[in-house]
Amino acid sequence: MEAYGPYDNGVVGIFISKALKNEDLVVNNGGVDTTDFLYVEDLCEAVELALGRMRQLVKPSILGLVLRRQYLT
Repeated sequence: MEAYGPYDNGVVGIFISKALKNEDLVVNNGGVDTTDFLYVEDLCEAVELALGRMRQLVKPSILGLVLRRQYLT
């Protein structure tokens, strides 16, 4: 999955930029490969919802310990 959004320099940003300039739009590999794209704000919302759900399922002290352990090691 690839996230895209404002200031995107990835494939979606390049594609849109070329389209706005009336340049040729190139699809590599003959269109055989597939990729899912997700707008960056939707990705952030999904992460926030998942964290909110985790807080409901796990005691806050345990969640804090897990997060600290993950980022400190």
